Amino acid sequence: MGKSKKRLLEKLNEIEQLSRDIQKQRKRIVVECPHQNDKGKLKLEAIDDEGTYRCKFCKSTFNMTLIPRDKLNDAVETLHNALQQIRCFSDPRDEHKLIRIMGELDFNLQESAELYERIVNIYGRGGKKKKDRDREDSFGEYGTQGLSFIGTGKKKK
Repeated sequence: MGKSKKRLLEKLNEIEQLSRDIQKQRKRIVVECPHQNDKGKLKLEAIDDEGTYRCKFCKSTFNMTLIPRDKLNDAVETLHNALQQIRCFSDPRDEHKLIRIMGELDFNLQESAELYERIVNIYGRGGKKKKDRDREDSFGEYGTQGLSFIGTGKKKK
């Protein structure tokens, strides 16, 4: 192999390594992003009129429409089954780490569904005073007036 081809391959390998490093850094940011500033105000940008928002910081896109309990339970059950199947079809000798990670993910998934219910009840629907019920917004919850939604109501093109 000539020197120029070798340098080209080295440069490509360097670029690929930089790309992997960027992806790792992006993952850290997305994983740790609370979608709010240090003062607790959400920093979400409206994407459509269906309740879809994008985080200003990490660029994650998600829907803020409250999820009914039965729909959440169905989703958890489906993911639980998928994770258990992955564990069943994995080789315990070679993929012990994967099996453990899938088990932890399943446990956290179950915990997340319970946490969602508690959070929605506390901040979304629960404990409202009568005067506050009159101030409900499109999310069916009180208090979003204190949240900072960037570009609320405007669609992104």
